[in-house]
Amino acid sequence: MSTVTAPAGSYAYVDTLKGVYYGPKCVETALPELLNTLGAKRALIVTGRSLRNKTGVVAKIENILKKSNAFGATFSEIGEHTPEGGIENGISKFREVDADIIVSVGGGSPIDASKAIIFRLWQQRAQETSGKEPEFLRQIAIPTTLSAAEYTSRAGYTNKQGDKVAVGHLELSPAGIILDAELTLSTPESLWLSTGMRALDHAVENLYRPGVPLPLKKLCHAAIADLFRFLVLSKKDSEDLVARQRLQIASWMSLWPCEVERQGSLGLSHTLGHKLGATYGNTAWHHLMLDACAGRQPTSGNSKSRGQGVPC
Repeated sequence: MSTVTAPAGSYAYVDTLKGVYYGPKCVETALPELLNTLGAKRALIVTGRSLRNKTGVVAKIENILKKSNAFGATFSEIGEHTPEGGIENGISKFREVDADIIVSVGGGSPIDASKAIIFRLWQQRAQETSGKEPEFLRQIAIPTTLSAAEYTSRAGYTNKQGDKVAVGHLELSPAGIILDAELTLSTPESLWLSTGMRALDHAVENLYRPGVPLPLKKLCHAAIADLFRFLVLSKKDSEDLVARQRLQIASWMSLWPCEVERQGSLGLSHTLGHKLGATYGNTAWHHLMLDACAGRQPTSGNSKSRGQGVPC
């Protein structure tokens, strides 16, 4: 008789997610399809200033929305660490253009900011209406880094006191995700590679975190193998779309969306990263590691970490 313990557990996919599309140029058809699936009529693009002003990525998304007669406005006041002021201004812009969906474009900051905007709008609508609880608005995430914020139902932002705050709700998981490698070509190399290390971190931590279903652990093993292979190839040739697309999928496998009743705690690297990364003014612990390897001096800052809920 085998001495190995038989696997036991459970798994549920997040109810909000209606589709993940991947492949170079897929955004051209995926975005209109998702808008139609979700019944969305007017979108607010949430992004950062650099992506909007220094690349053609945001203009491309705007044009697709305009062709679908679904463009409301573009809001690009989302800065590093997702300041609360940007979230409040984003809420005002959302209401101003009478949008019914957010299309986030960029890395973890605009994706997390979009979750926070949706959460605040839900709270406001709950106060404005009595009786029936309002529905959550939806987000379509178009990531240009490998940070994998689009696969969680949790968001972090910096409040006006400079403290790191987290909000979480299963309904905050994006309703659609578009992984188009072409849109990542303008992502700075240091950001692309460091967020790839963040994806590696997700995969490794999920291998020993309690409560992660066995099939997801298998995906993490595959993610680790692909990250080791394709990060090197992407470093050698930044125009290699095959490598970039495989990395986006590896990031997805490293933090596969799931819904569980009770979460295990985050791993050691994330625990340190939330403390040290914020303290030294970096968006991720992996930036600190890269600074150390390059002999750079981290910048100073201060932050406290608080949160509710932990993503799978």
